[in-house]
Amino acid sequence: MVNVAVDPELRRCLRYTHYTNVLKHGGVWVAESMEELEHAVDAYCADPTLHERGRQDIVTEQMGKHFGGAGVCTADVLFALARGATARDSLTSFEAAS
Repeated sequence: MVNVAVDPELRRCLRYTHYTNVLKHGGVWVAESMEELEHAVDAYCADPTLHERGRQDIVTEQMGKHFGGAGVCTADVLFALARGATARDSLTSFEAAS
């Protein structure tokens, strides 16, 4: 993941609380010049695993536990709604399955 921060206004956004939580994991590259942006893209193309552990930590922190099967769960909720279940009932059954 490459963050473009070539402009002072863009760099200011990196100090926002929600984004400092992303940066602390080291899973992103902050490019502060066009040259660094080009270098970062080249580096990731050469080695897609670069900063991989940090990206995994970001996903875990920001998204929580990954249950898998999101498409199936979404379809189950939609089918339940189509059969006349309430939104609350369909979500309760989804949570029980998780």
